[in-house]
Amino acid sequence: MKRGLIAFLCLAAGLWLSAGINRWSTEGPYGGVIHFLTVDPQTPNVLFAVVSRGGFFRSRNWGQSWEQINAFAYPVSTVFIHPLQHELVFVSTSNGIARSTDGGDTWSPTNAYGEHVAILIHPDQPDVMYAAGLYSYGCWRSTDRGVTWTKRSSFNDQIHGMSILPVPPYSLFVPTWKSGILRSDDGGATWTPIYPAEGGYCHVACHPYRPGWIYAS
Repeated sequence: MKRGLIAFLCLAAGLWLSAGINRWSTEGPYGGVIHFLTVDPQTPNVLFAVVSRGGFFRSRNWGQSWEQINAFAYPVSTVFIHPLQHELVFVSTSNGIARSTDGGDTWSPTNAYGEHVAILIHPDQPDVMYAAGLYSYGCWRSTDRGVTWTKRSSFNDQIHGMSILPVPPYSLFVPTWKSGILRSDDGGATWTPIYPAEGGYCHVACHPYRPGWIYAS
């Protein structure tokens, strides 16, 4: 398989004969290494992909073909689709978070400046959103589905992501490069190390159905 291609496992019957369970096909997007891929949870035929040196892409037909979105002057680092309003899409570049209300056709900048590596929503309050920025860009929160953002805190370490506990107290967790795993119980205002740094962490995930189960790598 050529470097940088996405191989899609197509579980929907009848899409095309060359793909299916235990059968893969490469359909792009091309141009570099795939850094990020996400699927619309309400309309799974829509996908977004971020390609290093290749740009930002969208597919509307299960990944069979791709269109490039040339809306940003800087590379896109992460993409988030609101799970209850699928036309509400967010991206982050080094210039900050941008918001689309039409599924990625048009974009508007927000006041959340700097590059962010994760965007997510509160499990019980869909209007509340959080974003994790690199270094001093810190943790941001929105209470109006990403229209406006408030900076809650800064990080003195390299942050690679963010996850949220699906039940009260809806704690936030971030993996850091030097400070271990950090936890916030107040919506990102303050952070406490909960696991020692042993080589740094790049990923953290809260289990969606088993409260208290948290994975880090």
